[in-house]
Amino acid sequence: MTELINDLKLILTQSDSDLVIKFENKLEEIYLTNDSAIISELVKVMDDTFEFDELMFSIIHTIESFEDNVYVKEIISSTPYFILKSPRWASIVYMRIINSPETLKSYINEVKKTSNENKEIIKILLTSMANRGDVIKMKVDDLLNIIETSNIGPKDS
Repeated sequence: MTELINDLKLILTQSDSDLVIKFENKLEEIYLTNDSAIISELVKVMDDTFEFDELMFSIIHTIESFEDNVYVKEIISSTPYFILKSPRWASIVYMRIINSPETLKSYINEVKKTSNENKEIIKILLTSMANRGDVIKMKVDDLLNIIETSNIGPKDS
């Protein structure tokens, strides 16, 4: 799998006319491994400075193709790295989770199980998202409250 991810990263450095086709084909090849560990690896490929948003959305669509509980578990564990490397795309992924009732339900179940340290990092991202406007704030505040109330007890693994 590492080789496939490295191939994908290499494609992103190219500027030929087949970039999109090569990228999409490699992304499909990666997805067909059916290994949920690719989610965290693909998160590492996402880049706020990359020129073509549609390729970053292709990554999102690929990771969203996994079962919700698998997808959100990997996103939760990847969040500390994700918000440092690519805060814009981390926010977009989180907004998509929040806007999907079934995915959000899985997210809530999984986030309760994560370490308090990870929850604090997630709360930083969500708080930053909440500052963008009233509609987002309402959605994010509910999730922040759930995370806050699940911080009870030692869960720092």
